[in-house]
Amino acid sequence: TSPEYARFLEDTYDFLSISIRMIWPQLLWSELFYTWNATERSIIRQIQRKIWQQKLLPEDKGKSIILSVGRLSPEKRIDLLMDSIPETAVLIVHGDGLESHKRPLREKAEKTARCYFLPQYLSAKAMRSAYFGCDLFASASDMETNGLTVVEAIACEAPVAVFPAKGHLQVKDGEDGWYVDFENAKMARQQLIDCLRKGQPASLAASS
Repeated sequence: TSPEYARFLEDTYDFLSISIRMIWPQLLWSELFYTWNATERSIIRQIQRKIWQQKLLPEDKGKSIILSVGRLSPEKRIDLLMDSIPETAVLIVHGDGLESHKRPLREKAEKTARCYFLPQYLSAKAMRSAYFGCDLFASASDMETNGLTVVEAIACEAPVAVFPAKGHLQVKDGEDGWYVDFENAKMARQQLIDCLRKGQPASLAASS
């Protein structure tokens, strides 16, 4: 699932001198990510956004949707995402993890405006719908190897905003997504506003 693991396999085993550059998750090569055409994607986006709108408070309806999906654990630094929500957007956090990790996030979300904490497992189909339905996918993690959720989001044509560290550095700023300094909440809020205003970065816009 990462270039580092690919190099490990290449160094450890003899693959008939084939150079391994990346180990991709099977999910991305499955029909689950590549069966919807443009019309279907538009319909699924509308359905997903309608589902989310039903969960939002009246004052948050119509705002941009920033999505976080994945394992709920300290190294994902979801608390930094919660600190960085612009007034023009809401943050929806989907995922699952140990109760000891979910509890503090749930408590923080309850005290944070425009934050919706939905700690539940998503099937591959539901997760893809979530990617299509959001305006921006965000990850503040500084411990990623490859960052599979970011790769999945890009595969679903979702703009991504990532903290520039380790595996996230594979995202080219302005091409595949945007770099955001989530360690500075004030700066991150403005950067997220800019990301939402810009929409799809260059490579995604060209492929749409």
